[in-house]
Amino acid sequence: MTLARGVLLASRYRVQKVLGHGSTGTVYRAHDVLLDQPVAVKVLREASAARRGRIRSFRGEVGLSRRIAHPNVCRVHEYVEDEGARFLVRELVDGRDLRAVLRRRGPLPPELACEIALELAHGLSAIHAAGLVHRRLTSRHVLCDATPRVRIAGLRRARKAGPSSRSPRAAHGRAEYMSPEEARGQQVDARSDLYSLGVLLYEMITGAPPFRGATPVLTRLQQVHEPPALSGPRAARIPLRLVAFLSKSLAKAPEERFGSATEMASALRAAARPAVPMEMDALPWAIHEELLDDPFVPRLGRAAQTGLALTALAATVWAGGWLAMRTREPHPSATVVTQPASPFVPAAIESPPPATVEIADPPQPPPTVATPPVARPAAARPVRAARLEPRPLGPPPGEMPVVPAVLETSRLVEDATVPEMAEAAAADDSPGRLQIGVRPWAVVRIDDRRVGETPLAPLELPPGTYTARFEHPDYQPLMRKVTVRPAETVRLQVDLGLDGIAR
Repeated sequence: MTLARGVLLASRYRVQKVLGHGSTGTVYRAHDVLLDQPVAVKVLREASAARRGRIRSFRGEVGLSRRIAHPNVCRVHEYVEDEGARFLVRELVDGRDLRAVLRRRGPLPPELACEIALELAHGLSAIHAAGLVHRRLTSRHVLCDATPRVRIAGLRRARKAGPSSRSPRAAHGRAEYMSPEEARGQQVDARSDLYSLGVLLYEMITGAPPFRGATPVLTRLQQVHEPPALSGPRAARIPLRLVAFLSKSLAKAPEERFGSATEMASALRAAARPAVPMEMDALPWAIHEELLDDPFVPRLGRAAQTGLALTALAATVWAGGWLAMRTREPHPSATVVTQPASPFVPAAIESPPPATVEIADPPQPPPTVATPPVARPAAARPVRAARLEPRPLGPPPGEMPVVPAVLETSRLVEDATVPEMAEAAAADDSPGRLQIGVRPWAVVRIDDRRVGETPLAPLELPPGTYTARFEHPDYQPLMRKVTVRPAETVRLQVDLGLDGIAR
């Protein structure tokens, strides 16, 4: 029986529309007129309500849900019986369950799957902290909204951890998500939920659970005896960095798995982060798994390499000339020069200022004696304040031209090397790389040219400015400007949930 729109249940909940149908009842979107907020109402079928123990289990779900307050666990508000109708009132999640999402989209990008699994691990940590074991974590009990955020539902089968969690039937939930000990009918604990979470992560990445036989019995036998397919064609979409994590999560023996949901979340956070040095600060969902086998190492262009070689050669020549001048002993008849050795270093920094000495004119010889003229030493010039601009290479007017060897070396650096370096840097036209990351995903166009759907490998583009356009069916197109520089990697990260506009 389907309720009509506008029906008022228990004089409080007004039915708006049908959200879905389940094995035990129909879920409606309703409005709580007392608190003025939307809620989800699950109306039980008469056949389900008549079964022995079914009503008791629904009432127990309300009590268990009130013991847990976590954003990744769906809250159940109350159980109501009104005029023969029995229904549960729970938190409204405006979205779909994970099973419907996978049927609509197919396998998810590994980065997005890891993010969902990480939130589920946080929710399981809260459930286990309350002393409960979920025992039925399947894709039907994972609710996803457009935030994006996920919540764990279906606490009706949850039990306290310990001997009471053993079930003689061992058939709760779908067989694809059962742990091996549950398939045998043995006692289960929190590690059984962690096994189910590993199955969900495997299914989100590959599109199918690791074990699925022709019948539920065959599926349980596979859970007990067969190892999960972590290599080969079935596991082609699993990144190498997640293989060890899934192997530990899907171990047959409970003691070989993670000890707690918190430990599992820490290991997943480390495994989901790529091990490529250039991508350590990128969004986890933006990295393509092919980068792990072929990491990108920035390479200099040929012109830049030539410029660096010339710079090293000039520096070597300059250092050799400077050492030669420092170790050379002055000739006895050589004239002492107080100018700095390099025209690019101020005199006050290169050497201490000499004292200014006034030298009187020497006495003139008698006119009868013919003697050669005596060179008069030049008076030392006062030291000026230190200046950082280059000095002229030529001597001041009226003084003896003195050109030390180091000046020739400095002129070589100034006249030959510097222009070549500038020309080499200007002529560098080596391509750059553009790394794009989009959450949750998008079709990417660069300058109206479609390049594919994320996750994408880094794009190699000529230097310049480009317009990137991101298209997603749930959001309006988003455009971003990006500039690519030579021999550099530019990372463009977009979160449509924050930056985009929903349709």
